[in-house]
Amino acid sequence: LLCLLIYTLLLVSVEQRGFSLGVLRMLGASRKSIIRLILMQTLVTSIPAFFVGIIAAHFLNAFVLSTIADLIRIKLDFSLKPSAIFYAACMGLLVPILAAILPIRKALSSTLNDALDVTRNKVNAVEVSIQRSTGQRTPPALVALGALVAGFGTL
Repeated sequence: LLCLLIYTLLLVSVEQRGFSLGVLRMLGASRKSIIRLILMQTLVTSIPAFFVGIIAAHFLNAFVLSTIADLIRIKLDFSLKPSAIFYAACMGLLVPILAAILPIRKALSSTLNDALDVTRNKVNAVEVSIQRSTGQRTPPALVALGALVAGFGTL
């Protein structure tokens, strides 16, 4: 879910900045510099988010563990384990970089002529139509599976 969110944000950013990326390419920016630009944009948002997440995790961990310690009347260590911080750092930096791959490919795949064409709309519209079935009941197994998946998603 995190990867999908970051991917969507970067893709929208690349779509909006298509013209400016085209101008940079026209002025001689290499493919590597475009890749670096998008990766830097990714890291500029993900590194501060990582630190805010670690601080929030520390306080949330202390609150939850102190509540549990009060309930069962034992002493617990409230600090975050170094392995948890390491895994969070790996996920906090690796996931955004992996999510940036497709927006980078999209930014580099457009031709210079398409990137600089301001008259053509770059966004493709999607039309969704919903047709209701009449007289058919939803199978109980499908409802149970949906509830199970929704319950699993909230964990």
